[in-house]
Amino acid sequence: MAIEDEEAAQLEAMRRFSEKAEELRTNFEERFLDALPGNHSPAESVLLAHLMTCTDGYEDVRFIQDWHRRPKFGCETIFAYLPDLTSIRASATLAFECLHGEMSNQLAIVIDFTNPGERLPMKVENENRLRSLGFRVLQFTELEILNAPDACRERVEGVLCDMRTDLWMESEAAKSS
Repeated sequence: MAIEDEEAAQLEAMRRFSEKAEELRTNFEERFLDALPGNHSPAESVLLAHLMTCTDGYEDVRFIQDWHRRPKFGCETIFAYLPDLTSIRASATLAFECLHGEMSNQLAIVIDFTNPGERLPMKVENENRLRSLGFRVLQFTELEILNAPDACRERVEGVLCDMRTDLWMESEAAKSS
């Protein structure tokens, strides 16, 4: 059936948008379910879902499965859930990397499961190790995530936006030198 007027054209556009939205939803659901290890907490599920749909202030972030296979060049923000950081003797629930050309900034997100809010030696050591390797570190408790997931996502988005902006400014400064 041919589209004969503006109203029909807009209806066709809305139909196509709905079709694409369904494809995107299905893709997000599949990737989300594939990423969950089975022994995850409700807080991890909620935070992962929120961060899979977050932005770095410029564009949507891209979820990857394998932290070690992430790109080393580009202009995007990627992240992994339960990244393998054993080679640097550190741990994080999620790791983000903002790329601008060959430059990058990294963010580690840690969910504080053990005595939330207490500065235990093992927590301090892990955080210091991440920072010494160039990661910014954000920490959330399960309660924070489950009570205010939007606020947690917005806090991450704010840090990611700052990181992308810092990279852009460093890049511009390097060009003028």
